[in-house]
Amino acid sequence: IYHSFYDFDDGPPPKRTQERLVHSRDFHPEVPFLEGIFLGERLVAIFTTKEYGRAWEKEFRNEPQLQMGVNLVVFALTQQGSIAQQQIDFYTEQNQ
Repeated sequence: IYHSFYDFDDGPPPKRTQERLVHSRDFHPEVPFLEGIFLGERLVAIFTTKEYGRAWEKEFRNEPQLQMGVNLVVFALTQQGSIAQQQIDFYTEQNQ
């Protein structure tokens, strides 16, 4: 997912409002996460607390989160067995 269109060499982008997590003995912030759900070896869903949906609806300062959204869509459309891949195969066979 991190390289399907845009490159995220350091992992997923942070929450839009998350600039830096501060750690001390008295302060334990929730660390936002991104997890994948697999069916066998196929990634079928993503779950995250990074609030990308909120970032996508904003008009500014959301470019990394929008790029991650593009990566998710491209990844989903280009996986073997995806609906998009099935349609491409179907129409390729029809035009031969």
